[in-house]
Amino acid sequence: HVARLHALPSLVNLAAFGDNGPLTVRASAMLTHLHNYALTKKKNAFGPSGDFHAALLVTGANKWRRRKGADRGKDRIETMKLKVDRAIEDVQFITMIKESQVVVTKDFMKWRWDIINELMEGPLCNKARLLEACNKHKFIKRLLSFYKPLKGFFCNIPWERESVKYVKTGCCLIELLVSTEDAAEFLVNSKLLEEIAEMLQIELSPDPSASPHRILTPKRVAETMAREYFTMIGTLSSSLRGIDFLHRMKMTMFYSLSQMEHREDLSKLLLTSLDYNMEGDARGIFSAAMTCSVPGIRLHCTNHLRNLLRAGVPDFPIFGMELLVTQLLDPDHEVVEAAMKVLEEACQDDECLRELVRMRPNILSMGEATDIKNVLLRIMGTQEGFEFLGDSGWAKTEIIAWKDKENHVYVSRVENALALALNSAEANPEDAVMCFGGQYG
Repeated sequence: HVARLHALPSLVNLAAFGDNGPLTVRASAMLTHLHNYALTKKKNAFGPSGDFHAALLVTGANKWRRRKGADRGKDRIETMKLKVDRAIEDVQFITMIKESQVVVTKDFMKWRWDIINELMEGPLCNKARLLEACNKHKFIKRLLSFYKPLKGFFCNIPWERESVKYVKTGCCLIELLVSTEDAAEFLVNSKLLEEIAEMLQIELSPDPSASPHRILTPKRVAETMAREYFTMIGTLSSSLRGIDFLHRMKMTMFYSLSQMEHREDLSKLLLTSLDYNMEGDARGIFSAAMTCSVPGIRLHCTNHLRNLLRAGVPDFPIFGMELLVTQLLDPDHEVVEAAMKVLEEACQDDECLRELVRMRPNILSMGEATDIKNVLLRIMGTQEGFEFLGDSGWAKTEIIAWKDKENHVYVSRVENALALALNSAEANPEDAVMCFGGQYG
């Protein structure tokens, strides 16, 4: 407990020099746990270097791949395995395709999805093997058929943990096919993307329920793998050739899909699935959605900016901060509050803070909005920000308020927090922790 850290020196002394056998062992174990906790917290610290936040960058098939860098031994083994898999003999390759059962039966329940994924991550990464699987075998053709909306296989599978393997394979498949020009042409000829586009277009029609081929009903989006077609769209948005395919599907359609008042579920799925690491259409769609007429979508986008910030998306200090400042002018109070909270967190990054100061937003006109003073204090910490707030008169007003009463208020709050923490530490340690972890700690 934070309020009882004064016990740490005694704990260290007991672990190092104690002669009480069981108690010394417990003290040593406690220090080990504290050390491991500190390492874990450091590993997941704010910024793109943390595994958790870096994982937010990942889209498509990479969501399910092991992140490299955490274990060099496993990295070397994985690299060697990939080299061996990509260089397997013709007989071994054909054997693996047959063992997957994809070319043996059309019943996907009998397919060996573990072998299918092994082929995707290994032999099929070889361009020659991929084209062979496309042209000489029914392997790729049958897989693509499985994912076609009108076939009704993939889109009717229940959306649950056991079904993750299907979308994982689908994203890997799309990623592979858009990696080379010839394989990409095979994807186009399969009509999969065409059917996905038609499925989405139905939802934009005046009366979607009138279509006999409607797939994205609210119930099916909530309960089946039909929702994961947006994850596949996100995989396409991760590469230049994939973005070209999105243009073929009519990019204007995605702008409309991102702003659907009567189907916010679809809009939110699309907006959280797109890859924003590259400058271009995905960011354009996101920017348009942030200023659309639907408050729920504007709020969703504003909160999603926090994920993009923590993930370290390239150029966030430029495009992200500009969007956040724009949201401060939103007519919906809840959106403004959300934007201010994200803005406060963004100001912990020096680049974001410098960009905010450069834009000189009219934050002072927001009155007593939550977190506004924290943001202003962050701005005050830079020379340019100090000059900006000095020119506006805010700094002078705050200094006068501090001399008049705020310094007394601050001392009273600190004394009350200390008294509550020290008096309640034994009775209820959680109260003490909250006192020191709250706004006065």
